Amino acid sequence: MKNNIHDIYGKALLDYLTNPGEQKLLVHSDIAETDAYPISWFFRSDNDFPELEKVALDLCRGQILDVGAGTGIHSLALQNNNHNVTAIDISEGAVECMTKSGVKNALLQDFYAIENLKFDTLLMLMNGFGIMGKMHHIPKFFAKVDELLADDGQIIVDSSDLIHLYQEEDGSVLIDLNAAYYGEIEYQMEFNGQKGEPFDWLFVDFGSLQAEADKAGFNAVKIFEEENLHYLAKITRK
Repeated sequence: MKNNIHDIYGKALLDYLTNPGEQKLLVHSDIAETDAYPISWFFRSDNDFPELEKVALDLCRGQILDVGAGTGIHSLALQNNNHNVTAIDISEGAVECMTKSGVKNALLQDFYAIENLKFDTLLMLMNGFGIMGKMHHIPKFFAKVDELLADDGQIIVDSSDLIHLYQEEDGSVLIDLNAAYYGEIEYQMEFNGQKGEPFDWLFVDFGSLQAEADKAGFNAVKIFEEENLHYLAKITRK
């Protein structure tokens, strides 16, 4: 949820880092009502991580790439446990926050532009598949993963099945099968009255993830699941 040309996300993070308070980041979408996220949530300590994130961090090993690292809270937790971690984000404000917070290797970097590096773990938390934007970009993602991942490497990623948003009162599901995949969302961020550019974000149900991973030569296993079908997956080569 960071890909807009005005970096509203980064501005909000820096504002909170400079003057912590009750600031809210508004997130508009094309499928639901506007959400107001307390910016303090993006700066939570490892003691406040939900169980899913704790499980994810425990699985990390070797050279770690934290993709879409945001404020770097997960990278800091790994760093403090003597892991080798590189944190990347495309938000200038987020990277500045990471640096100021003590992340040793924080880079302003597009995931798809990384070259000549190998990692044992690709960590993608807070709905990490969002960076793909659309389902038809998944093959491109796995092609890049194949390039970056060590032979016995792993992806640790969480996502959500948004099917619950389409459930009727009787439990049935109403989805237009001729429309785009129901997990493809358009978001727009707003902070202090300023809006960024709309951008695409993807949520993938686990069944679809398994199928796409299989086609790309990878195996996806569900490790943990929370309410509303929010799950953590581990992906490795076959």
